[in-house]
Amino acid sequence: MPRALGSDMKRTPKVMAKVDTAIKADSSENIAVVAREFQVSAGAMWKTVQDDLTYKSYMLKVRPLLTKVMKEKCVERSKKLLNSLKKGEV
Repeated sequence: MPRALGSDMKRTPKVMAKVDTAIKADSSENIAVVAREFQVSAGAMWKTVQDDLTYKSYMLKVRPLLTKVMKEKCVERSKKLLNSLKKGEV
């Protein structure tokens, strides 16, 4: 059984390559999960991933599309605002 990296993990090129392949195998996996696999703290793995491998963590934000009703309401409000600005009410 291979020796666990543990908290004394040295950030050598060999270790970086292992971490890199683990992340590339499943890039959607949480850094804490990868840290558990390598038996290191999440903070140590976070530093390794961000500082040494220069990877950025991101999450895709799914935003709702404007429906036809929402677009019509937006146009209606815009026209009201334009009219009030022309009249000098605002």
